[in-house]
Amino acid sequence: MCVLLAAALRLVWIEDMEYKGDEKLLFELSQTVGRTTAWPMTGTLSGVGVVNPGLSVWNFVILARISRAANPLELTRAVQIVNVLSVLALFGFVLRWLTREDREPWLWAAAMVSVNPFSILFSRKIWEPDLVLPFCLLAILGFLNRASFLGAVSYGFFGALVGQVHMSGFFFSLGLVIWLAVFDRKNVNWLGWFAGSVLGAIPLLPWVVIVLNQPSGVQGWAWRNVFKFEFYRHWVEDTFGLGLDYSLGPHFSAFLKFPIIGASPTYGVLLLHVGLWAAMIWFLVRWAWGFWRNKTSAPDSASTAHLRDGTFWTMGALLTLSGFIIYRHYLNVIRPIEFLWLACVALHYVPRPRVFLLTVWVLQLLLSISFLSYIHQNCGARDGDYGTAYRCQAGSGLSNLNDRSRTNLGAGTRCGVGSLACKPAD
Repeated sequence: MCVLLAAALRLVWIEDMEYKGDEKLLFELSQTVGRTTAWPMTGTLSGVGVVNPGLSVWNFVILARISRAANPLELTRAVQIVNVLSVLALFGFVLRWLTREDREPWLWAAAMVSVNPFSILFSRKIWEPDLVLPFCLLAILGFLNRASFLGAVSYGFFGALVGQVHMSGFFFSLGLVIWLAVFDRKNVNWLGWFAGSVLGAIPLLPWVVIVLNQPSGVQGWAWRNVFKFEFYRHWVEDTFGLGLDYSLGPHFSAFLKFPIIGASPTYGVLLLHVGLWAAMIWFLVRWAWGFWRNKTSAPDSASTAHLRDGTFWTMGALLTLSGFIIYRHYLNVIRPIEFLWLACVALHYVPRPRVFLLTVWVLQLLLSISFLSYIHQNCGARDGDYGTAYRCQAGSGLSNLNDRSRTNLGAGTRCGVGSLACKPAD
């Protein structure tokens, strides 16, 4: 049922997809790279002013070739299918690789991934974070088998690749390695991890050379960002499906009144938010009390606990101390682990945990359905981050680019506005 819901929520109303500057650029690159232009060594410009690694673009080129996508809708459908298959693979991984004693929190995590609004949002468009889930799952699979040589090779290899899909993955991989080096270094095949990491870093070398030789100004850095604790705020809100104003912007207040029956608002979405906020507050109180009494987030198996706590504490500390603005989509690289944390804590510290988790699951399912319905009825969120839905854009969304990305394919390149053909910079 969860897999079917995951598929329906990701595949429905494809014409309502986001299609702004970044999406337009990545689609055009998927059609021209390897045909009329060379393979780029770097990707688009990130939100912090540093170009992304080349793998972030290569993924879409390869996906377009495999799926034979010739227009934005076909490529978006391929992205959606990849994410549906990733959810299916997550369930399969839990049932195939984990012992019966370890399965329940992982199955709850997979169920939450299936219906969470942010999991849906970041599965439905042509954007780098939307292809990070399969790499994350493969890195996790290697992590859980890190004591063996092949498991450690897989962990090192995909841990290196996940940051090349989206740079927040570098903090994820580094955070886990630091955690293991401090708390579990005897149970890691470090030779295998090193070999896999070196192999996975090979595609990164051109990016490293370009960034070092042609540094660009870093944006969004300030000491005050350290004290905002945005990583942990996003982590908690994402886990409960809260914070859709990230996508809707000024339309969020209208969304709270949804659905509209006739001319009358029902405030059904507001009631869903009240329920999720109440669940979140109750959960945090029980977690804080359980942590105080037991001095542990939750007493689970060693591998589950190391993955959960290493991500929460070490990756969170690294991103927080970096001083950068932490955007919500940065956490897409660890989406399953957020819900693993929710399930582990609830199963140990919340009374009647299965009722609690099922309630949160149902509320998030209804919120995701409401979000997609609002977008469908209103042609997107024109003044929000979502923008105007693809089907409502003039010329089916193929108008000239007006986004910063069109001139920022990477250091040392200049892209034409129409064809996006890359030429050496003057």
